[in-house]
Amino acid sequence: MKLIFSITTTTIAAILLGSLIIISLGSCIQLDIHLKLRPSSCLYQIALKANDELLQQSPTTECISFHNDNATGITGSLPHVTLYLSDFQNDSLSNITYVLKYLISKRHICQPAASAGPPPPSVDIDHVMIQGSYSMYHISKTYFLQHLSDTIVMNSHSFIIPNQTIPEWVYNLPEPERSIKIDYVRRYGSPNVLDEFDPHMTVGYDEYTPSVNRQKILEECLSRFISNNSYNSKEKECVTGRGNEKLADKGIHWEIAVGMVGDWGTVLKDLLVMKLKECKDDHHELATFRTE
Repeated sequence: MKLIFSITTTTIAAILLGSLIIISLGSCIQLDIHLKLRPSSCLYQIALKANDELLQQSPTTECISFHNDNATGITGSLPHVTLYLSDFQNDSLSNITYVLKYLISKRHICQPAASAGPPPPSVDIDHVMIQGSYSMYHISKTYFLQHLSDTIVMNSHSFIIPNQTIPEWVYNLPEPERSIKIDYVRRYGSPNVLDEFDPHMTVGYDEYTPSVNRQKILEECLSRFISNNSYNSKEKECVTGRGNEKLADKGIHWEIAVGMVGDWGTVLKDLLVMKLKECKDDHHELATFRTE
């Protein structure tokens, strides 16, 4: 029996025999509402390969791993694309679940139909991002992703902890971006929402390895993966040029998940996973859910 702890300022997540036990150290819990990546998908596989190579290059300084370590009992984190991350009230999960189920049932958040192209609606890797200690793949900000994030933010921010701390890096930004992000932290508990939403997939965190070394690994990994793997199967499809996830191929449905957050913005375990339904049309207004 293995018991693993990931300690943050607000929670302790204890993973015991595959079940997540949440022990609150205050009045809040940090949750990440995200686009869940299937293990068979292009983006997941690219994240896995890049993280493997970062770990091979810097095994003592790379902090993120997507693999379980049987020797230490440490459970690997989950590759994902964040839609909304914030400190929520520690009893808010049931409310968030209720809201997300409603939004999905009414197709206020939904998956674009296969006929919405050309090109087919997709989630694409746009370019490599090295920001400080973080190694990431930037994801193209499409209408689909923007709408998902906006709708989730506007319908769940009432459950966050108010007056959250402004991240230090925000104060170093130029105006007007600095003031916008400060306002969004105060109102929504996150600097990266609405017009500041910047979708990405984090694959590493390393405070010591030079950024140029990490950037080279991510670029070469993506290039090799695309040239060596062109998938067209029941579960997965990659296209030449960039890592690309088609959203409505062969009846596969994308999923929204709510996960426990660990260090460096990792997702330790999904607490809730829900499949998106296919959109009935190509355009959707921002829906705001209100309880009766």
